[in-house]
Amino acid sequence: MKYPSVKNIKKYPENIYFIDRNILDLKLLNLASTILYKGGIIIFPTETVYGIGVNASKKDACNKLYQLKNRPLNKPLSYHFDSLDSFFKFSGKGIDKKQKLWFKKWIPNPVTLIYFDSNLNKKIGVRITEDLIAKNILKNANCPVFATSVNFSLEKAAIRISDINKKLINKVDMVIDAGKTKNSKESTVIDISDNNPVILRHGAFKL
Repeated sequence: MKYPSVKNIKKYPENIYFIDRNILDLKLLNLASTILYKGGIIIFPTETVYGIGVNASKKDACNKLYQLKNRPLNKPLSYHFDSLDSFFKFSGKGIDKKQKLWFKKWIPNPVTLIYFDSNLNKKIGVRITEDLIAKNILKNANCPVFATSVNFSLEKAAIRISDINKKLINKVDMVIDAGKTKNSKESTVIDISDNNPVILRHGAFKL
């Protein structure tokens, strides 16, 4: 699979690109978005840990992500969005008013919220990152994005590129290195599908 080339960008080795958080390189971020859109796999920073993402509408890419992570097929991936507006556009009438209020209450925060989507008739995990790099990539990808922490199942999540297993790095299309993540912990996972929210995983956000 061929992608547009980007000149004069620091990269090491072939598929790892460095980006300065203080001077965002839009050409580099647009390249990451293009790779996602076309069905490639990228590793990118969030404010919690590094994530690995694919175009959720590309079945082959999703299957490859499961294989790369050794992730059980019965363990669903979370959708990632750049903003509440983008998520609400995606969910449409599938989310009820009460669940919508929980999103408005807890976003922005490092949380993954699980709601029941009446259109899809199942629970959906949603993460809305506040990391500017991730937000830019997700916004410009112009597709739904599945993402999860970049580590093999049961291994510790990565807060810097050096934490990532090289076997994973060598099998993805692009890695964006922005240094250590802000929170250094995974997001807090909260199920809001019932009347009373339930914490499924304690993480960066403290209730």
